[in-house]
Formats: sequence, C-alpha cells, structure tokens
Amino acid sequence: MKRLLIILAALLFAAMMITSCSSSGNVEDESTADTSADTRPATWDTHDFAVTVVNVGYGDCIVVQIDSLTYIVDTGSAASAPAMLGTLKLLGVGDIEAVFITHSHGDHIGGLSAIVKAHNIGKIYSSEFTIETKKGVNKIDEAASEVGMTVEKLKVGDIVTLSGDTYFEVLGPVVKNYDDDNDNSLVMRLFVNGKMLLLVGDMQFAEEKTLIARPYSLSADILKVGNHGNPDATSNTFARLVSPSVSVISTSRVEDPDSASDRVIDVLSENGGKVYITDETDAGVRVSVAGDGTISAEELTRPEAEYNITIVSQERSRQKVTFKNIGAETDISGWIVRSERGDEIFVFPEGSMIAAGAEFTLVCESYADGSEDFVWPGDDVWNVKKTDACTLYDKYGTVIATLG
Repeated sequence: MKRLLIILAALLFAAMMITSCSSSGNVEDESTADTSADTRPATWDTHDFAVTVVNVGYGDCIVVQIDSLTYIVDTGSAASAPAMLGTLKLLGVGDIEAVFITHSHGDHIGGLSAIVKAHNIGKIYSSEFTIETKKGVNKIDEAASEVGMTVEKLKVGDIVTLSGDTYFEVLGPVVKNYDDDNDNSLVMRLFVNGKMLLLVGDMQFAEEKTLIARPYSLSADILKVGNHGNPDATSNTFARLVSPSVSVISTSRVEDPDSASDRVIDVLSENGGKVYITDETDAGVRVSVAGDGTISAEELTRPEAEYNITIVSQERSRQKVTFKNIGAETDISGWIVRSERGDEIFVFPEGSMIAAGAEFTLVCESYADGSEDFVWPGDDVWNVKKTDACTLYDKYGTVIATLG
C-alpha cells in the first residue's frame, strides 16, 4: 500500500511538471501574462493634454501636446511630409521640444528633414538599439546629421520629463533584435490626468514577449497600436494586458491591405474599447484627456479649400514651375510644392501674397536669374528623364493642384 502511494505521488508530481512546462513561452497563453499591479500614482497635477495620431498614410506621426509644449513621436514618410506639416499647422504647433524616432524605417523617419526645416526642434531621441546598414551606418544618426542635429539614445528605465510631473518612461526595447528593426521600436508610456498613454512604434510579437516578461503592469487607457495593426503584432495576450479604452491604428489600407487586421480590431474591441483608424479620417485622430480624467476622441478635418490657383506649366529641363491665381488675392504662406519622384518639398515663405490674376514662378537655385518669384534652394529637383509630377498643397496639407 505504501509503495502504491509513493507511485501515485510520483505520477501526480510528473503530471504537474508536464502541465507547467507546456504553457511556457506561448505569447497567446494567458498563463504567461504579467499579473503585477497597476502602480499608477494616487495623486497628480492636472494638465491641458491631447495626443494626435496624424493621417500620414502607411506610417506614424504622433503629436503630443501638453500645456504649451509639443512633442513629436515619428515623422511619417518623406511622401507624407505635406500632410504632416499641414496637420501641425492645423493644431497650431510652433516650436517643438523634442522629436522621438521609434526606429529606422522610412515610414517613421522619412519626414524628419521636413519637420526640422519647418520648426525649431529642441532635441531628437531614439532607442539605444537599431539595426545598422551593411556599411555600419545608423540611419537615424545619419538623418539627424543631415539636418545638423545629433541624437540622444534612450534605454529601458530612462525618463524624459515633459511638463511638471509628467514624463515619458521608456519600457522598451529590452533587448536588441538583429532580424527586424520593428522589434527595436522605442516603447514609451505617459501618465497624465489619471490616465495612461502607451506608444509602441512598430513593435511586433518578439518585442511584445520581452515586455510581457517584465515585472510591471502594461495596462493603459490609450494605445497607439503597434505596426499599423498588422497581424504580426498586438497579440491577444498583449492586447488584453493593455486593455485600452481607446486605440488608434495609423495606416493606409490602400498601401497595405493586411494592416488594421480584423483580429487586432476584434481583440482591442473585446471589452467595449473604441478603435480608430487614421485612413478613415481626413487629418487624423485627436484624443484628449481632461483634468478629471475624461477621455474624448475626435476625427480631425482640414478646412475646406476655396482657392483658385492652378499649375500652368512644369518645365523640368529648366527646373521651373509656373502657377496662376485665377481667383482673389491669396496668401500662400506655408503652402507646399512637392516633387513626386524625389519626395522633396518647397514651403512658400511668410508674406507670400499673390494678387488676383497674377502668375508666379518657382525655380531651382541653379537656374535662378532674378526674374523668378521664388527660388527652391539646393540642387535641381525635377527629374528630366522620368515623369515627375508637381503637386501644390495649401498650408493645411490639402491638395490644390497637380501637374505631370
């Protein structure tokens, strides 16, 4: 009998060990979930706060406005610079305290040059981890160097103070990923007015696992969804740990039909959470947190354009574009011209008034002879061998005219 009891005990122990081992390492298994308490402060100061996820197509640009200060997380692609700059104008953004680049991909870093040229930028931050090119080049450092700035590297546990008692706390990346820079995304959270905001860049399953394994709560009220809502990010376990009441997916499903996937939307909506998608908006999604913690979200709309300015001609061999104002006198300060082939932009300077019925010209610097109205500084822009469309945008990023 004693021997039988020993055998039964041994079998029970073995069964327990098998059960325990079988659940380890599965990102979708709730038994792996971090169950640590949500350690949000018991008291806090109140702030004027809003976060805007800009519609920059398939890319990311997040505008954090707190009190009188502005911070930018990612800058969209080079092609989306007019939309980004226009939305900043719509939000009344002037000087920018800091720009955070989550990782080196073009849809997050491509607009850096445009934003630095258009605004006074205090600092640029990025993750301490990134995948360099085959030549050992750090793309973020390179992009910053091209606009005369340097990058301050952030690691897990670092704090970047914003306004008063508010700060970004760096949660990831925990380890360097040598296979995919998405999983080196800078992950930050911000506690403000009693609510938590979580920004995760393009973090995918691999980086999610490293965060889940850490001894802190991932609960947040507002989530900028990772990797454009693609199926390879925002695991069910991660989404349930965060359990946001408001989630925003930044994407263009025309550019990537797999983004904003049904699974991701469903799991974020499970407990009544609201999911917004930027490509369903004009300019983006703005989420505000009032002093009493009330969260409200709105879809941003650009003012309706009522202009009559056309592109008369594009002489690429002479690097010259001619426009005509066929309406009333118009102030085109802050308007943008973009070359499609090179994704380069020109911003009309302050005080650019165009009389009714007037024609005006924009010429690249190398072709300027004094007869032009505006000069595009630097090298030639327009491609003379291939089609290179010219697009004119108003100061809010609305397309006014296209030629080419």
